[in-house]
Amino acid sequence: MRLTLILGAALIASALAASAQAAPTPKAAPEAAGAASAPAPKGEWTAADYKAVRDRDEARQRDWDRKMKAVAGSICSGC
Repeated sequence: MRLTLILGAALIASALAASAQAAPTPKAAPEAAGAASAPAPKGEWTAADYKAVRDRDEARQRDWDRKMKAVAGSICSGC
């Protein structure tokens, strides 16, 4: 029991140390006009990137809703 507690604490400490060492890379906000004409520097997102992610997420949600409606007869769970 004591060994498990010590190992757990060591794992948590090593995970915290590893996450503190890696600095997150900042993402740039999409620009309204200039993003489509000029290529973005590597690592920065453009408005088209944000739109692609949003479209992908909406498609996933539509798929999920379609599957749940097929299983349950409705996507509403409390109406």
